[in-house]
Amino acid sequence: MEKKAKAFMIFLDNKTFVDRLDNKQTGKLFKALFQYADDNSLPTDKQLDSVTEMVFEIFKLNLDKSMEKYKEVCKKRAEAGRKGGLAKASNGKQMQAKLPNNNSNKNKNNKFVKEIYGK
Repeated sequence: MEKKAKAFMIFLDNKTFVDRLDNKQTGKLFKALFQYADDNSLPTDKQLDSVTEMVFEIFKLNLDKSMEKYKEVCKKRAEAGRKGGLAKASNGKQMQAKLPNNNSNKNKNNKFVKEIYGK
C-alpha cells in the first residue's frame, strides 16, 4: 500500500509567478494545487485560465519532484525497518516460553505455608 503524503511544500522561488496573478486566480491556483496534491487530478480548462494554468504547471513540477523524494524516503525507511526487525529476530531471542519448574516453587510455597499455619 502506497503511503499518501500529508503535506506539500510551496517554494518561495515561485512567488514572482504568484505575484502576477490577481486574487481570484491565486485562489483558484491554491485550490487546484491542493486537489492535485490530494489525488493527482488535474484542473480542467474551465477551472483555470491560461495564465493560471501555466503557473500551476510550474508548481506541479515541484510537487511531482517532492512526491518522488517522499516515496524514496518511505521506501528506504521501510527497508531499514525491515532490516532492523530481522536483526532483532535473529539476535538469539527466546522463541518459546520456558515451562515453569512447578515442583521447586510449589515445595517452597508449601513449606512456607506449613511453617506459618502449621498445615
